[in-house]
Amino acid sequence: MSTLKINITATATVRYSKTVEMEEADYKRYLTICDSDLSSREIDQEVTELAIKYGFEPCDDQIEDINDPEDIEFDVIN
Repeated sequence: MSTLKINITATATVRYSKTVEMEEADYKRYLTICDSDLSSREIDQEVTELAIKYGFEPCDDQIEDINDPEDIEFDVIN
């Protein structure tokens, strides 16, 4: 029986959660960023930098919820 090398991929939505003590000034900065005229990419970058400041770097132990995989694909690898 012959075999093929296959890469299987899927998409799943993950929700991360971490409770922190945040300085009020940083929370106000977050609200200002969200209400700004920055592009979506710039907003994401600014918010990510602020989250990292408070130790929020998504990893397995911070997963709050995850959906079942969707859009599963099988692709032959040459």
